[in-house]
Amino acid sequence: MTWSVFFSLQNSYPGLTNSRSAMTIAGILFLMLSTNSVAGDCSPPGIKVFPRPALTTVTPGSYQDKAYNIKTERFVVANPPQTEQAIREVIGAYIQCEWATDQHEKYTMIVRFFYRETEATPRDYVESVKSYFDHDRIEYHAGDLLVAVRWRRGSDDLEYHFPSPSQSP
Repeated sequence: MTWSVFFSLQNSYPGLTNSRSAMTIAGILFLMLSTNSVAGDCSPPGIKVFPRPALTTVTPGSYQDKAYNIKTERFVVANPPQTEQAIREVIGAYIQCEWATDQHEKYTMIVRFFYRETEATPRDYVESVKSYFDHDRIEYHAGDLLVAVRWRRGSDDLEYHFPSPSQSP
């Protein structure tokens, strides 16, 4: 598909006879098309999952002379389903789609927190520290937490932990 775009561009614009400029344009188009198709495939229709890479942490350590790495990731979900079963299906499908198999070997455990998109927890949420008493951390948004999903090395199953209504503010 990208090569057909390349050749149609070359035929439409005679100034693109320089193969280097034409290849550059074709490369840019290819990258745009490939990144858009990969990013859009994992979110189900009507529901969009936004990873928050700035909030990702990796905690290394050791226990009884055994090293471990725990990766914690956070996501914001726009238009999430209302029931636990529907949330489990949507989040499970998203994780299955974007899960990289090489992540399994790097970490002892991967924990993913999915938050509902609200005014307090927008899709472009970033933590802020304005002063000692004026700061905003993702942990303060427990009321927007949809589900926490945990995977442990040696297990193929994902553990889903839904907040109980008594834990929500």
